[in-house]
Amino acid sequence: MVKLKPMKIPKIQRNLIIGIVFILFFISGTALWLAAKNRNSGKLRICPDSWIDNQMPTIKNLDYKQTISNQYFILNEKRRELSEFDLDWVKKNCNVEPQIVD
Repeated sequence: MVKLKPMKIPKIQRNLIIGIVFILFFISGTALWLAAKNRNSGKLRICPDSWIDNQMPTIKNLDYKQTISNQYFILNEKRRELSEFDLDWVKKNCNVEPQIVD
């Protein structure tokens, strides 16, 4: 039976290998973080036609379970709720400000 001797790697090569592995882990971790940051959870990233802030007085119906938001977007002539949009993206990329209706 032949005995194999453990292979000795010079210290500089070992440090180089450890450095390369560390860099690869850092790059892959950064890529995963950026991918998670840019994920928009299925929300719309499109500029709406207008942003309405309805401040008209309303009568509350206690029998009606769903509350209706006073702010909403208009997109293609239809009302769309703010919750449907990636609001941070809209604020950053679109030239739209709330129009107060009173």
